[in-house]
Amino acid sequence: MYDAKDEHLMRLIKKIKENPQSFIFIVGAGMSQPSGLPSWKDLAEGMINYYERVMQNVDESTKIKVEQLRNLDNLRDVFLKLKHSLIANNYNKYIK
Repeated sequence: MYDAKDEHLMRLIKKIKENPQSFIFIVGAGMSQPSGLPSWKDLAEGMINYYERVMQNVDESTKIKVEQLRNLDNLRDVFLKLKHSLIANNYNKYIK
């Protein structure tokens, strides 16, 4: 709900409608999952599974790397390692 009498809000809504590509909304916790987006942990697990499928015939050490990724506590480290391990195109394709 919003207040249609709020001039600043109404100007913002108008600008968004005029050029929606120029806005990025950053919302707090609790908005992503109800919107159908995965949690960070679910995204990381999905990417690890994707990495395992993509790399299984390329690299003999994939099983060890997958196990190491699953054992990391810091999700940031998981994403960084995946970004460096996957070809950029594959990493970006999965994120989209």
